Amino acid sequence: MERTAQSPTELHGQAVRLADKYKENFVDLGVILRKLKADSPDLFKQVYMETKLSYRKALYLVEIARRTADLPISREQLAELGWTKVQAIGAVLTDANCESWLAEAQNHTAEDLKDMVAGKRVIRGARNVTLRLAPKDHERFIQALLAHGAVQKNGGVKRKEEAIINIIAKLEKANG
Repeated sequence: MERTAQSPTELHGQAVRLADKYKENFVDLGVILRKLKADSPDLFKQVYMETKLSYRKALYLVEIARRTADLPISREQLAELGWTKVQAIGAVLTDANCESWLAEAQNHTAEDLKDMVAGKRVIRGARNVTLRLAPKDHERFIQALLAHGAVQKNGGVKRKEEAIINIIAKLEKANG
């Protein structure tokens, strides 16, 4: 990325070009989006309105740029990890711990890193399951989870995984 001062319009054009391949360009794109968000919010908005980049992803990239700006991490190191891993560890990165977190990021998935940052136990080889349910089926699903160990908390449902495993164990027991 060019280091000379650029106008907001030039930065906008650059951001639009980089947004098409944001996974490969997230470091440079984040720096540009950060500048646009601070100095030209309307042009910042235009970037995600004119591209396939979502508002949320644009904010993630801005946050990554902000959190890593003053750390002793090269663009190449960040790019090698990928934006999802950098985003996962960004909140805890400091000068003192960035080397150890970079090493962890090389050896773990983004989901593992999120658990590590939250202080949760990492389950190696864990897999995600995504469900798309009709509203009435979703309500039945939530009720089944709650009946098998999940709890409602802060507007969400916690301990879903445990409840699903309890349902499976119950079915296995019933079926011999």
